[in-house]
Amino acid sequence: MTRKRNQKVAQGLVIIALTLLMTSAQAAGVIVSNILDDGFPTLFTGSVSQTGTSDEMIALGLNNFRADGGSIVTQSAVDTLFMTITAPAGFFITSITYEEKGTGLTGDGFAAATGSMVVDGTPVNFLSQIFGPNTSSSWTISPMATPVANKLSIDMSITNSLVAFVFDAGPAIIEKTEASVMVGLTAIPIPPAIWMMGAAVAALVTVARRRSAQNTTTQTYVAHPD
Repeated sequence: MTRKRNQKVAQGLVIIALTLLMTSAQAAGVIVSNILDDGFPTLFTGSVSQTGTSDEMIALGLNNFRADGGSIVTQSAVDTLFMTITAPAGFFITSITYEEKGTGLTGDGFAAATGSMVVDGTPVNFLSQIFGPNTSSSWTISPMATPVANKLSIDMSITNSLVAFVFDAGPAIIEKTEASVMVGLTAIPIPPAIWMMGAAVAALVTVARRRSAQNTTTQTYVAHPD
């Protein structure tokens, strides 16, 4: 009875250890929640697409995020997106990297794009993009990385402002075409006690098997004469 009980205990410990190890080794994808857009009309939308087990890409959908000066007029487009990012089970968030792209087209006028973000309470300003008269070009805000001190969940906000102004004749157009957030992840370290438990489990299983084998090989059968 004692041997069977030890075997059941060992099996239970094996299941626990394997469950903990598997939880710490697999990323199921970050979770984006509490999405709030304070613009009117709404210019941001949020969507998530997994890119691997070491990091996650959050692609921010855009709804006609542009300023078009038209003819002798100034137009602006301003929006702020709030969201909460939660790491998958078994992982910490270690960094947030933001990148965005757009285009600018001006005749007799100018256009500009500015913005900022707040990551876990840390503000970061984007490098302004300014287009003078007679310009046609694309623009990119290079990836901007903000470290995060091993958090399970963080709050983040992104604010953008586009403005286009025409003096005498158009066009003056600036548009935001892409925006993305890369979430850096690291696996939560497995406590030493788990590894010790794994070693103990392996030892118990080995001892149980050896005892079972010894009991099998030492059994003898005596034939009684009729």
